[in-house]
Amino acid sequence: MRGRHGDINIQGAYLHMASDALVSLGVVIAAGLALWLGWSWLDPVASLVIALVIVAGTWGLLRRSLRLMFDGVPSTSTWRPVRHELESLPGVQRVHDLHVWATGTTDVRLEPRTS
Repeated sequence: MRGRHGDINIQGAYLHMASDALVSLGVVIAAGLALWLGWSWLDPVASLVIALVIVAGTWGLLRRSLRLMFDGVPSTSTWRPVRHELESLPGVQRVHDLHVWATGTTDVRLEPRTS
C-alpha cells in the first residue's frame, strides 16, 4: 500500500487486489441474501454495483496510463520552478520551449531550449 501513489504499476496491483476482495465480499453477501430471502434479482444487481465500483476506482489509473502512453506532462511534475531557475542563469534570456515527459512510471525528463 505504501508505494501505490507514486508508481502506476504498484497502484494497478493494489487496485486489482482490492477489487478481487470487493468482488469476493459482494458475491458472498449477495448469495447469502438471495438464499435467505429468495431474492434472485440480487445477483445481477450486485454484479452491476461491483462493476461500477471497480470502474470508478480505476478511472484515475486509466487516465495516468493514457497520459504516460501519449508522453503527456506528468501531473506530478513541477516544471515552473525549473523554468524559473533556468531563466535566472547568466546568459539565458528566456526559456521558450520546455519539454517535460515521463520515461517510465516514476521517471520524468525535461529538455529545455534556451535563447
